[in-house]
Amino acid sequence: MLVFGDLAVDTAGLEVSRGGEPVAPAPTELRLLLEFAANPGIVLDRQTLLRSVWDYGWDGDTRVVDLCVQRLRKKIGADRIETVRGFGYKLRRT
Repeated sequence: MLVFGDLAVDTAGLEVSRGGEPVAPAPTELRLLLEFAANPGIVLDRQTLLRSVWDYGWDGDTRVVDLCVQRLRKKIGADRIETVRGFGYKLRRT
């Protein structure tokens, strides 16, 4: 179980809760959250996320990552995933 403030991620049971209430991320959102949870506080760029979450290299538009981050933020809290302009995203530890 990984805990980041009011966000809890059960990596074995693949369950997420926020403030004690269950959150139901879509499969890709959950993979994205697990990647962030494995690297808290570390800035992950779009290409890294595409390789690790979507499991492929992508030479086209990387906005698919932005859209998934946007949907995930709605479920776990907008302040939990920070945008590092020009570099990528990172999960806030607290």
